[in-house]
Amino acid sequence: MKNAFWAKKTLASAVLVIAGALLLSALPADAGPSVLVGVATTEIGQPLTAHSIEIVDFSGHTTDIILTKPGVYKADTTNLPKPLLLKGGNLFSYSVDGVGVANID
Repeated sequence: MKNAFWAKKTLASAVLVIAGALLLSALPADAGPSVLVGVATTEIGQPLTAHSIEIVDFSGHTTDIILTKPGVYKADTTNLPKPLLLKGGNLFSYSVDGVGVANID
C-alpha cells in the first residue's frame, strides 16, 4: 500500500515536469530584434566598397542591405524566415538562425 502511494506520487511528479517542459518549449524564446552583422570582402581579402549585400530568406524573398562602411554590414533579420543566404559580389555565406556574425568572404 505504501509503495503504491509513492509510485503514484512519483508518476504525478513526472507528468507535471514533462507537461511544464512542453509548455515552456512552446513559448517564444526572445521577442527582441534579431541582428546579423559581418564583414564582406573580395576573393583577395579587400573590403567590398560600392556594393550592397543581398539576403535571401527561406521563402526566397530578397532584401538588399547597404554597407555601413566599406566591407561592413548590419541587417535586421527579425521578420525574415531562417535560414538566410547572404550574397556580396560573387561570394556567398549563410546564417542558420539570422543572429550574430556571418562574414562573406
